Amino acid sequence: MPVFARAVTSAGPYKNGPGHLGRTIAVGGVAVAPGDLILGDADGVVVVPAGEAERIAEGAEAVFSLEEGKRAAILESA
Repeated sequence: MPVFARAVTSAGPYKNGPGHLGRTIAVGGVAVAPGDLILGDADGVVVVPAGEAERIAEGAEAVFSLEEGKRAAILESA
């Protein structure tokens, strides 16, 4: 599993106490709530809100199918 970081520090994770669990946080100006999906690769990271995951997955599958159709058409004409 890739790990992404901007810096290295010997300081522990505690700033003003141990923090809280199960709350929305901001990471790089983006809200991340409990249950959200975080997906990343070498090109970047995206946060998918838990309530939008199914709709976004369906949209991604539709785009993938469209692109596969175009790819097949190009290969057939070559």
